[in-house]
Amino acid sequence: MTFCSSSSQELRVTVSIHTGTFLVHIPQYDPSPRIVSEIEQRLNSPVPDSAKLKLLISQLRYWLTERRCEMTLQHLPASASDKITLLKWDENPILRRIGSHRLTVKFQKHPYAILVITIRFRFILSDVIGTD
Repeated sequence: MTFCSSSSQELRVTVSIHTGTFLVHIPQYDPSPRIVSEIEQRLNSPVPDSAKLKLLISQLRYWLTERRCEMTLQHLPASASDKITLLKWDENPILRRIGSHRLTVKFQKHPYAILVITIRFRFILSDVIGTD
């Protein structure tokens, strides 16, 4: 199953011929994000925790989607960020209801308007990773 739009955004897992360990990277992002090194550590642990691995892969999908949205907005008169500068997510009752995977968009022509995008997937990871 392929879920990404380009091969440069694929999570590639290879095996080192010298050490026999798994090496994980995404070609488009060098250096790789922190979440990729966590996936690599889980794969190379003596007893890999499949539940934690599924969670990490899900977080990686959210991270990649946020980066894709930011790259799309580069050509528009808007800027993307993962936070709002003058507000704290935990203190505002409206912002507290928004999910943890979010992206805010500020429009250059409308400086007082902020669009908050919540990213949600309806995807079962057991289809990709074999169940125990």
